Amino acid sequence: LGVLDPRDALQTMLAVTVIATHAGAVDACRLAFAPDASAVQALRQRVSATALARVMAGAMRWLTQLRLQPAVPARDWGDAAAVPRPATGRPAEAALGGKSAAEEPAEIIRWIDEIDDAEMNKEIERLRREAAGERCP
Repeated sequence: LGVLDPRDALQTMLAVTVIATHAGAVDACRLAFAPDASAVQALRQRVSATALARVMAGAMRWLTQLRLQPAVPARDWGDAAAVPRPATGRPAEAALGGKSAAEEPAEIIRWIDEIDDAEMNKEIERLRREAAGERCP
């Protein structure tokens, strides 16, 4: 990891990928050339080693490309993190044309698994009557 010298989280992720895939490829090669490995097992291990080596080469390429990109200056977020939060439990004001919490309907919507069977059957019957044009009690 020290030789790859990652400079940020993304480069560290790629460097760890390079190390892990290299270790896997070496282990697959060791298993492929073991004296007690069958021909099928050896072939599978060589295929795995080849795939891991390709992933390792890709990660090395991405790491190199990241290193070639110019460094960007740090962003000035100003006091964005220092925005005071309201201490009370009152609802937040409506955002640009939206509804405030006070304007929300009084109807409470529940998940279907929160409703028992009797209440569900009653609502289904009400909807059926409403669709048929009958008067609901």
